[in-house]
Amino acid sequence: MNPFLALVRAERAAFQVAYDNLLSGRLTWGQFVRPSVHSVSSPSRPAGWSETWKKWVLEDLPHATKQRFAYPYYLKFHAANLRYLNQVEAFARLPFSDQAFPENQKTLKLPPEALEPFWAAVLCRGGPMQLDYPQLWSGCANLRGELLAAQAALAAEEYRVRHGRLPADWSELVPTFLSEIPIDPFTGSAMLLKSTPEGIVIYSVGMNRTDEGGQVHDRKDVGFRLYHLPQRNAPPHPAKPASSP
Repeated sequence: MNPFLALVRAERAAFQVAYDNLLSGRLTWGQFVRPSVHSVSSPSRPAGWSETWKKWVLEDLPHATKQRFAYPYYLKFHAANLRYLNQVEAFARLPFSDQAFPENQKTLKLPPEALEPFWAAVLCRGGPMQLDYPQLWSGCANLRGELLAAQAALAAEEYRVRHGRLPADWSELVPTFLSEIPIDPFTGSAMLLKSTPEGIVIYSVGMNRTDEGGQVHDRKDVGFRLYHLPQRNAPPHPAKPASSP
């Protein structure tokens, strides 16, 4: 299962349908720009600026001017954004272990032609400019890291049932209880298994790609903690005091 690939394909399909409907007339100018226009706000602008802006774009922009000015942008950004989404899909098809490489991560950045001026955001809303693909990929990788850690923890629990203790390292799990060491989606290297006084923790270094020692409860690392039997069903750790302002 590759949720990031499914997301990219869905966005590209929606993007294509929106542009086809706009250029064919099935989608009106007001319907196309209204969500972006209504999301515009700026506390630094004078009172009433936002409503004036909405009225100008939705009602006062002459149809002829819209056709002369906007149509070239439709074509230009339509093509640029489709090329970009094809590029993102090619990235999404890579093995997860390869997606973590910095060189491959560069393909998720918007190309310069999709970052052109203000009008790109107004006339071409609904395309990939609305989504932060690097951040979305990180979210998918985070979920994958949690799933892989949980699967490995199940294998570690099976090992405990058979041997009366938790495994100390991957060599005690692979290949009898686990077919292979899970790969950290953020680094492309093996996930980490660490023994602690309470048990073991299996984890990925997470979005910051820094080993925080398996601090999965603080969300600094991504993973699963498995306790020794005497520590199970114990009361939760006391909450940390709120940080001072």
